[in-house]
Amino acid sequence: MEGHGKIKIDEALYARFEDEVTEAVKKALPAEYKGSDITIENIQSSDGWCYRGMALPNEDGIGSIADLKTFYMKWSFGTPVETCAREIIEIITAPAPEELKETVKALKSGEYEKIKDKLYVTLPALGKTPEGAAVKKFGEFDAVCRILVSADANGVRSALVKENRLAHWGIDKETLFADAMENSERIAPPVVERMANFLATQGGLSPAESADVPPMYVVTTELMSGGAAAMFYPGMLDSLAGKFDGACTILPSSVNEIIAIQDVTALGEDKAINFDSMVREINATMLTPDEVLGNNAFRYDLKDRKLERVADYEARRQAEEAIEATKMPKPKKAKRQGR
Repeated sequence: MEGHGKIKIDEALYARFEDEVTEAVKKALPAEYKGSDITIENIQSSDGWCYRGMALPNEDGIGSIADLKTFYMKWSFGTPVETCAREIIEIITAPAPEELKETVKALKSGEYEKIKDKLYVTLPALGKTPEGAAVKKFGEFDAVCRILVSADANGVRSALVKENRLAHWGIDKETLFADAMENSERIAPPVVERMANFLATQGGLSPAESADVPPMYVVTTELMSGGAAAMFYPGMLDSLAGKFDGACTILPSSVNEIIAIQDVTALGEDKAINFDSMVREINATMLTPDEVLGNNAFRYDLKDRKLERVADYEARRQAEEAIEATKMPKPKKAKRQGR
């Protein structure tokens, strides 16, 4: 589990805190909320990090969310669990925003026209595509559609579109994804920024500390949560390849962003394949399973316009070169001169 600022959190200690604070919240709830169901779920914040959110949904299934990781950090530094519980109760018993209420009403209406403008596309974590979701393949990545419920300082809340809803709405999967992709650039506008500038603004580093030579580009969205899907926005991969003389390498940094760098296949086969190992090491040491987008480096160029694994590209290129070699005319044998 990752904390704010990507600080590792002790899983066992956090589990203990969550259990204790949940019991403390239940005991301290005002009388009118006694017996209510308390929910805890994984939430992606507006800055892209994952956290555990506690809520007290009303009869419409909505409610304000408390970020449990924030309170875990307080508890770790000595704040009593009872104090954390009281502060959490103040948050989860607060009225839900009107925008959230309106979106929930639209969802409950079951009318596609009322929700289609809130559809957008995200890429689930590797091996964690939600069961029953409407799924479309973008290369080897699964894409799903979500309905934006709210996006504010407390995070991005959305509802997954399941395939069994399509018949009820009277649409097919192609229509769903076409509408969602059209909306995505409006709901989650793309952000393409040099790594140095991105780290300076998001990580608090100076441009000198975060210098990226050779250049690297971070691709995400203004929501940041689920921002890796921006690489499949119309023209995005072409634009990235154009920044590197027609071909680039795509590193699946996380479900929240990808990184574009120079074409590593131009560096030689050994160095190119090593990027797969680098991606896997980062996934294992810096990300939670819910954040891992992929375990391989990818290549895209303006000639083939195909996103493929670097290793697959190298194998294909070598096979093509071998075929071409067989087509080359064989040198003619010199005729023996008669005596």
